[in-house]
Amino acid sequence: MSDLQREPTGQSAPPGQAPAVPAGEMQAASGPSGPRAGFWRRFGAMIVDGLVLLIPSILVVLLVDDVATVNLITTIIGLVYYFAL
Repeated sequence: MSDLQREPTGQSAPPGQAPAVPAGEMQAASGPSGPRAGFWRRFGAMIVDGLVLLIPSILVVLLVDDVATVNLITTIIGLVYYFAL
C-alpha cells in the first residue's frame, strides 16, 4: 500500500468518468484527444484541406482526357486523404 496514494474523498470520479461539474458552471467540451476546436479553426482547416486536394485534382484534369477516369482518380485521391488523416 506504500506505492498507492490515497485521494481525498469527494474529489475524484470513478475510473473512466469525468468528475462532476458543480451546478451553474460550464465546462469546456473535450474528448479523448483534448479540447475541441471552435468554428473558425475548423473552417480554416477545411479551406486548407480543400487547397491540398485541389492541386492534385487540377493536375489530374490537365493530364487525363477521359472524364470518367478523372472522376475516379480524384475520388480515390480524396478517399486516401480522408482515411490517411
